[in-house]
Amino acid sequence: MLFRKRSSILLVPFVALWTLNLLNEGDIGRLIAGLPIIIYLVYDLWYRLITKKKPQHHPDRWPIGLIVYLILLQIGSITLNWYGFLVSKFYGNMLIIGYFVMLGCFGLYQHRYNKIKKATKS
Repeated sequence: MLFRKRSSILLVPFVALWTLNLLNEGDIGRLIAGLPIIIYLVYDLWYRLITKKKPQHHPDRWPIGLIVYLILLQIGSITLNWYGFLVSKFYGNMLIIGYFVMLGCFGLYQHRYNKIKKATKS
């Protein structure tokens, strides 16, 4: 529950800064680059908190909401990386490293889970 609140809190600074830049006639290209991550955070808020559905870990068949969630996560992450390169090469590289660490952790977690699942079935 605590993680859910923390991830929803991320929506506040993203939207606030994005709106302030939009009102101050900031660089439109950079503002558009931030839009997918804001869409992901709004969907995250809805998917985790507002629907209050009990999470089902490792379903045999993924619900459409989870598939949309993961697609928005990937699109938001990729555009956030693009935005990082617009700001500076250093921050762009740091975001790329973070993105691949996230993918690597997810892959390692899935590999271990599948290995344990296969061992319990045998």
